[in-house]
Amino acid sequence: MRVKRAGAVLIVSRRRAVLHVPGVRAVSFSAADADHAAPAQHLQAASIPSLRVLLNQSGEQFRIESVPHARGADRRALLQRRLQRLFPDAAFCQTVRLRRGSKDGGEAVLFAALGDGTGLDGWLRPLHECCIPVAGVHTVPLVLPRLLEPLGIMDAAPVLLLSLHGDSLLRQTLYVQGAPRLSRLTELADCGADRAAAVAEEVRRLWTYAQTQVETDTLRLAVLSDPPVLDALRDRLNVGSDTTRLDYRPLPLVRIGAQWDLRLPVDAACCDRLLAAWLARHETSRGYARPSDVLQYRRQRAGRFALATGMASLFICASLAAGLFSASAAHRRSAEALRAQHSATQAHVTELRRAIALVSLPVGYTPGYVHAAVEAAKRLRAVPDLEPSFRLVSAGAEVVPELQLDRLEWTTSAGASRTNAASAGTLHQVLVQLSPLLRENGEPHGTAAILHALDRFTDTLRQQPEAPRVEQLSPTSDTGTITLRVSWVIPVDDSR
Repeated sequence: MRVKRAGAVLIVSRRRAVLHVPGVRAVSFSAADADHAAPAQHLQAASIPSLRVLLNQSGEQFRIESVPHARGADRRALLQRRLQRLFPDAAFCQTVRLRRGSKDGGEAVLFAALGDGTGLDGWLRPLHECCIPVAGVHTVPLVLPRLLEPLGIMDAAPVLLLSLHGDSLLRQTLYVQGAPRLSRLTELADCGADRAAAVAEEVRRLWTYAQTQVETDTLRLAVLSDPPVLDALRDRLNVGSDTTRLDYRPLPLVRIGAQWDLRLPVDAACCDRLLAAWLARHETSRGYARPSDVLQYRRQRAGRFALATGMASLFICASLAAGLFSASAAHRRSAEALRAQHSATQAHVTELRRAIALVSLPVGYTPGYVHAAVEAAKRLRAVPDLEPSFRLVSAGAEVVPELQLDRLEWTTSAGASRTNAASAGTLHQVLVQLSPLLRENGEPHGTAAILHALDRFTDTLRQQPEAPRVEQLSPTSDTGTITLRVSWVIPVDDSR
């Protein structure tokens, strides 16, 4: 059972019908043939999602029988045959599963049917002609257990439930394990202030008959009404010895409405208003309605489902389209960035080519100069492990912004050894020429600043993994060139 959008409820009794529309004052119609079409005409002007018909008349029959276990089409055919055997002339009937029995014993099923003379077809026909979506046809004895389900008063002991409808209708229904055994609708005479006495007398009459239907010494009596009637009825039932075995359970209407979050006016609460409010907001089975009676409602629900599915599909497609558009825009921006980067790289390469083409050859360019350059390239290729030399000098140059590197010369000699070396190896020597830079204002740094920078340079070199020896070959000045000799030995790997 789930809460749905509130619909309208038409409560049909023997003499009149009352239409309850949410947010609108209830409208009453007489049971004359001329007024059967009035509810349908009234509903045509109102926008409602559905209409449920609640029948409050006498003549409803109940039978509880055990049927074998079956599923699907077999179970439906079995129940239909049982209905035709129990109520062959009933136009409106239904089945309600009560509880599952043992695997061999089958399941308990309630078979219910409406008697003749309800005039239900006279109310349904104009509704179908006006295309009013009828969601179901229900009766008070079968709706009340669902309404009182949160209280749990019908779980075990037999219950005689009294409900007062309007000023003159009293319904008494005997429930055994939540299933109705019999239901009696009595029209009370105009008894004025002694209404509780008339109700108590009807209870005594039905109690005598109920003792023949159920085997129990104490009958639970639940009364669904407003507080004044409940208090007066309690006093009346306590008189006499015939009612001492009644377990009296008052059920105020406002309390029952609060269980379902239904706000009923305290001064105008009644059973019909409570039933209409609950039935309008909670989904139930179609009840006594035939498949042709709920055809328009099913078409409407199918259309709403198709509309909701279409809207969901449209939303999903729009979300996917937005995602694809966003991804396409991101790819477009990435492509534009790559094109711009490619253009910048091409422009840089072009500028480099132009600069190389404009470089003039050194003075005295002769074939001997080319030969010397080739020999120098051969020497570079023949010298092993040049990377440590550049790494050492680069590490020192990064910490002395006051000095600039002018020239590097390196030599190697195999088989050399240092006095503090553990084994022989290759001796590397690098001559480093540094020159002081000028300050931002164009003035020299000074001798003290140059000496401090030179100390940082040498300390950085000595902290490298090779632990080189640094020797200064020229004096320190603030304008002249400073020459350093950096030497270290790369040991020979004995494991080879």
